[in-house]
Order: sequence, then C-alpha cells, then structure tokens
Amino acid sequence: MRGAPRILIVACAIAVTIAIVGAFFFLRSRSLMQQQLQNQLRTTAAVAALQFDGDVLETLHGRAAMKLPAFPKVVRQLRTIRQSVPSVRFAYIMRRTNNPNVLEFIADADALATKQELDVNHNGVIDPGEEASYSGDLYDATNVPSLRTDAFLHPTVDQEISNDHWGRAISGYAPIVNARGRVIAVIGLDMDAGEFLFLSQSIFSPFAYLLIVLAGMFLAGYIILYAWKRRFESLQQLENERAAFMNLAVHQLGTPLTMFRWWLEILRERNDGAACKDGDVCDQMDEGIARMSAILKTLEEANSVWMGRLQYEAKESSLRAVIESEVRALDSSLRRRFQRVEMTFNNCPMTMQIDAKLIAAVMRELLDNAMVYSPKGGVIAVRTQCLADGRVRVSVEDNGCGIPANDQPNIFQKFMRGSNASVCKPVGNGLDLFIANGIIKSAGGRMWFESVEGRGSTFHFELPGGAVR
Repeated sequence: MRGAPRILIVACAIAVTIAIVGAFFFLRSRSLMQQQLQNQLRTTAAVAALQFDGDVLETLHGRAAMKLPAFPKVVRQLRTIRQSVPSVRFAYIMRRTNNPNVLEFIADADALATKQELDVNHNGVIDPGEEASYSGDLYDATNVPSLRTDAFLHPTVDQEISNDHWGRAISGYAPIVNARGRVIAVIGLDMDAGEFLFLSQSIFSPFAYLLIVLAGMFLAGYIILYAWKRRFESLQQLENERAAFMNLAVHQLGTPLTMFRWWLEILRERNDGAACKDGDVCDQMDEGIARMSAILKTLEEANSVWMGRLQYEAKESSLRAVIESEVRALDSSLRRRFQRVEMTFNNCPMTMQIDAKLIAAVMRELLDNAMVYSPKGGVIAVRTQCLADGRVRVSVEDNGCGIPANDQPNIFQKFMRGSNASVCKPVGNGLDLFIANGIIKSAGGRMWFESVEGRGSTFHFELPGGAVR
C-alpha cells in the first residue's frame, strides 16, 4: 500500500477543491444578493424620507407632540410605507440629542396602534419585541454606528444584523431635511433578519453547498475505494505469483542440494578421499552446500510466515534451557571474537508452554545478530523478566553499530536491513527478523526493539505465561 498516501492526497485535493469552489459560489452569491437587498433597502429609505416635511417634524417634541394634528398624519405615513414593503417590520423617525450615542424618537408606525394590534402573537401580553416607541422615547445607538453618523448624511444600510429588544433586524436609513436643506431627523426601516437571511440565501443555500461538499466527499471516497480495489487486486496477483515462485524455489532447489551432498560424500569416500586432499575443495563445497541449505530453509520459513502456515506447537518446556543451549551453541564463535554473553534470569520460573524449537530459532537469530553487529571484545546481555500478568519478557542487548533511525520503522519487514548493516555483516537477506517476529506473533506475543546508531540495540520479545510455574 505504498501508493495509498498518494491516493489519499489526490482524493482529498479533489474534495477540498470542490468544497472551496462551492464555498466561493456560496459566499459570492450571498454577497451579491446581500448587496442587492441593501441597495433596495437604501433606495426605499431614501424615497420614504422624501415624503416627510422636516419643518413639521421640528414641531414634534416629547409626548405632548402626540396631541398635535400633525402627529397622526406622520404616523399614518409611516404605516403606509411599512405596508408597501412587506419585509419591513418597523418604520420610525428619530432625531439627535446632546448625547451622540442616544437618539430620540419623533414618531413610530405603531405609536397609535391599539393593544390588540400590538399583540402580534395574540398571547394577551405586549412582549418586548411588540412594544411601540413614542415621541420623546430615547434609543441607545451605541451598537449601531451607521445610525449615529452616516444616516444623518446620506441614505445608508447596516452592514451587520442588529440585535435589540425588538429582535434581530437589518436596517436602512435616510436623512429628512427641512425647507432650508438642514437635516432634521432620520427615517429608519427595519427589515426582519429572518426574511433577510432567507432572501440572501435563496440563490445558493447552505443546503445546496452541503450537497456539493457531500458530492465532493462521495467522489473522493469513490476514487479512494476504486484505487484501493485496483491496488489490492494487483497486490493479490503479485502475492499469488510470489507464492508460486517461492513454492517452486523451495521444491526445485531441494533436489539439486540433495544431489550435491550425495556426490560430495562419494568424493570423500572414493580412493580414500584423494579428490578432497588437494586443497580445501571439499570443505568449500561443503560450506557452499550448507549456506545454500540455510538460505533454502530461511526462504521456506519466511514463506510459512507469509502464508500464515507457521505451526506453533506449544509444549511444556524450559525457556531458560532454550536460552542457555543457544548461548552454548555460539560459544566457539564468541571466543573467536573475544565476546561474552552475560545472562540474568532474575529468579523467574522458566517452565512454560512454548514451542522450544521455534523460540530457539528466535534466540539464535537475536544472539547471532548481537554477536555479528557488535565489535570484538563486546558484551552481549541476555535478561529475562516475569511480568505481573504472567507474561515473560526476554531482552538481548548489544553495544554494536545500532540501527539508523530512518530504517527502524521497517526493520521487521521482508528483505529489510539497516542501511549500515553491510558494514558489519556483508551477507544477509533481511528475512531473519521478519521470521522471528512472525514466530513471536504466532505464539501470541510481541517483539520490539530500541536502538541508537553507533551505540547498539536491544531487542525484546514477550511470551504469554501459559502454564508457568
């Protein structure tokens, strides 16, 4: 699955591109609709402002103004404007006060409404959002910047949705002037925010955007599944071909090796071994046959691990005896290299359910690696530890060349060796640790290691306790 990250990147790139394009159209269409609505509201406010006489509005101050004949006329005009623009919820006129953040109501479209008319939800109570504003009432415009400045200069619209005790709204404003051209007041038209949001999203709704994103995700998922399916089929075909080749190699090479051994024995017996007395021909042939046999055996074991056919037959055995036997088997090789093995068993009961033959193969591989990759005169430490849950941990530590950090994630894979391995061990196939790890997994345990390049490695494996005593 080496190409999986590339497939994921391509699929994610497609999904992200579709999402970005969808977001662009969504935001762009919303922006255009919002601009259109704001222009419409600005124009409506400007036209509405022309219907009022600034000189008349100058005469309306406080609650007393509500008794003047001009007041009902102004209110009726506001109601007519509100009714002509269905999305407008409130229409009102305000003037400045000595405080730039506080405005004073002159008139409101609901100023003369009855209680029944104000009770929009018909619950028998005038809720805060249903209250009318009366002449002389004050309004805090601190959070409405356009109402404090621009609204008294030219027609304008809120850029953000306002939120007060009348509810959420977006408002348009326009100045009202007197006969001398002086701004007397400002008219405000509040459009319900729900209506505004509905209209601004009518061209390209969030639901449509969600559908586009889901379509992009579906397309990306389809690409990933299709690519993985093709890759799985390719890997399956490769695996079948590899298995066929391995079976062919294992079975076909066995016969020639047997013949070589047989003819070598004949050479040694014929004429009292005269053919073998000339130099070390037979010894070299024997070594070559032994190495070929070892390679063939390794391939056969690796194939068993690959195919999941490794037979781990646990029987009551002494783990300590297995370890000590493998250390003794390396005694002559260790002496040639002036190396020694220090074993620590920590008084751990070592009789347990294991496959002694396979665990011996694991110990042989770890000890051989520790010996080969360590310098002459080095010390190899073998430790066992009984864990609280009954598992037994075995550790093999060396002070050799270590494994480079970049190679460590793949060290248990097939045909993998450290990039510096050839310096210490020129010949190697990268299968032994793969096989060892497969054996430990078959036993229900796990294998891992710690290594620092130039300082050495420590390989650990744990086995389930089984019938330990």
